[in-house]
Amino acid sequence: MRLSKIVVGGAQIGNNYGAVGKNLTKSDTIKIFNFFIKNKKKIHIDTSPFYGNSQKLLSCLSKKNIYIISKIKNIPKNEKKIENYIQNFIKNLQKEVNKKIFCIFLHDEKDLDNLKRLKVIKKVFQKFKKKKIIKYFGYSIYDLKKYKKNIFKVKPDILQFPYNLLDNRVTNKDLKKIKSHKIKIYVRSIFLQGLLLCNSKNLPKKFNKFSNIWKKHEKELSLNGLNRLQAALSFVFNNKMIDKSIIGFKSLKEFKQILKCKLSKKKLNFVVKNKKIYNLIINPRVWK
Repeated sequence: MRLSKIVVGGAQIGNNYGAVGKNLTKSDTIKIFNFFIKNKKKIHIDTSPFYGNSQKLLSCLSKKNIYIISKIKNIPKNEKKIENYIQNFIKNLQKEVNKKIFCIFLHDEKDLDNLKRLKVIKKVFQKFKKKKIIKYFGYSIYDLKKYKKNIFKVKPDILQFPYNLLDNRVTNKDLKKIKSHKIKIYVRSIFLQGLLLCNSKNLPKKFNKFSNIWKKHEKELSLNGLNRLQAALSFVFNNKMIDKSIIGFKSLKEFKQILKCKLSKKKLNFVVKNKKIYNLIINPRVWK
């Protein structure tokens, strides 16, 4: 596994996150970052002001080779107020994390609805790019199908979206189209908030009703001689069109297991035929 392909998921830093969430402590966060530094690799961290204490904890870390990816939302509807809002956001971010800002994503995909307003937002970010305050500007989305046209009309530098063994909404055809527009691809939720690493017996209670689906997947894994981690990582990291993957982990030990995992070229299908059930599983926004 190449370190350069990994973005550290910041949602777990200091917070319980995910369907099987557990927080990444300050101590383990420092250990992981020191591991990157020891291996002379840049550390990209995907975080947000909306991830609890995540960004505050990052300010305690060394500046060396650490690059922040953050997210902005609640941008004013009034176009005249947009530049001032973004400027204040960036100032506060710089002050809070005290690190280099690699990229800022629009966190609310509804900002992509209005093309005229979206062009204004992009123009503002272009100013900060020219001043080298940020390197990239991107969109963090859930629904590529809905926003595809506007994404290609007002192109970001980076597009981030959910992508995993079970979630097949973004196809290889879609990925090729994105790359043809010279947009970098970052994927998140590659373990579906930890669910893809659970077996049928230790699923969180609210997912017990889907245990038969997990059992079928377990049979396929067994037939192919793979474990859950191998299957989930192989699906994502074997795809050369993906530039980086946001990965969450709970400890340095877990992080090292991910790095040591041997990728398999075997193609697996984790299929859920019932569309209603499929949509319930892949979309954390509807989990109850």
